[in-house]
Amino acid sequence: MGVTLDLRLIDHVRVTSKDAPAVNRAVLENDARILLDYIVAIPFTPDPDTIAYRQERLKKLQDLHAPAVIIENEVTLLKNAKGEGYTSDILRSKTLDELRVILGQWGRFQDTYRLETWYGLDWFLQPAEGPDDLLTIPIRPKAGDPMQTLLDQALKGSELSPVDCEGMPLIRTCGSKDEDCFGYNPPEKVAVIHDRLSAVDVQKWDDLVPQRIELHQRNWRYSSEQLNKHVEHELAYAREGFEVLLKAYGDARDREFGVACEYNL
Repeated sequence: MGVTLDLRLIDHVRVTSKDAPAVNRAVLENDARILLDYIVAIPFTPDPDTIAYRQERLKKLQDLHAPAVIIENEVTLLKNAKGEGYTSDILRSKTLDELRVILGQWGRFQDTYRLETWYGLDWFLQPAEGPDDLLTIPIRPKAGDPMQTLLDQALKGSELSPVDCEGMPLIRTCGSKDEDCFGYNPPEKVAVIHDRLSAVDVQKWDDLVPQRIELHQRNWRYSSEQLNKHVEHELAYAREGFEVLLKAYGDARDREFGVACEYNL
């Protein structure tokens, strides 16, 4: 299993006008009960597709004998997808910091678009040469870097999460904790990114196939036939991924939501 890019839609107004005051009050009064009551009151409707996805993903990890910490994390994600982790009985035992994380991960299960194979999409959107033996995986600027393009921001985010009174992120990643594995696009940026994505002509990607094959040839010692078939699959997956990417930003724009970009195993 490779790295998955999750595009998580964020209710920006709720995060900044409701979550933030609740977190800040709980922190300033050092009272976990304030945040517990706030979280329990948030409506939660389990999504059958998300539950099925998490069940399938857990089975894959178990079949691959993934490290225990990864499996434990996936078990937690499945429980939360079902809403089992958001009851008063469960949350009562949580510390204030744990509740801040739970709230920061809210919406992870109802409003997430997943890109299982995003490497090829990234390249076909902006062809470039990567380093050494990863020639087909270019290094992109991190979230907030002034060198980012709008297409970089679509996959990486343009900034980090809004923060609470202690400078801690209000939006918490469910994936890697590395700083280059999470980024956020607020609603105003989402609209601009959607306009940019709408201008992409994926039919022109056919013209990039020879360049993609040439990069693979410098890394692989496979026949031309094998490489041609491989790049054909990459192109097909890239186009499928682009449809997901465009849909995610279109959905977020229509709802005036932000988009969090999370990379995880």
